Amino acid sequence: MAKILRTAPYRNAAQDYLNAARKLHTQAELAQQLDVGTRTIRRWEACQSVPLGYVPALKQLAIPFHAVHPVSGEFTFIDLFAGIGGIRTAFEQIGGQCVYTSEWDKYAQKTYAANFPVSHAIDGDITTVRLTQRDNVMKLLLIQMI
Repeated sequence: MAKILRTAPYRNAAQDYLNAARKLHTQAELAQQLDVGTRTIRRWEACQSVPLGYVPALKQLAIPFHAVHPVSGEFTFIDLFAGIGGIRTAFEQIGGQCVYTSEWDKYAQKTYAANFPVSHAIDGDITTVRLTQRDNVMKLLLIQMI
């Protein structure tokens, strides 16, 4: 049975989110993401102090963005206007493989790259991309359309 994480003011919410984030990240990774020391993470885990100010960040770190991505999927897709990769996550969960990504916003590109670290390069504005820049992707897409 899945544990329900509460969003209302709740003293143990910080501990719940910390525990959920620790299932996905090491102490060192959490410390780096939250800009605190690993000793602080250990104190939080030992309930010696409460990370109340870190609840929003811990909520984000408890989301499993770094799921295992398929090497070859049941289908391929391109991620245009990608944002931070929400639709890619959904498509990969049903067996898809992303073969091309385009996102014009540099901050969204950074977040996307963090969410999908072992992926292909992210192109910027789709209106400036030439077919010859990504011939292999375009050929793949054209072959599948035939």
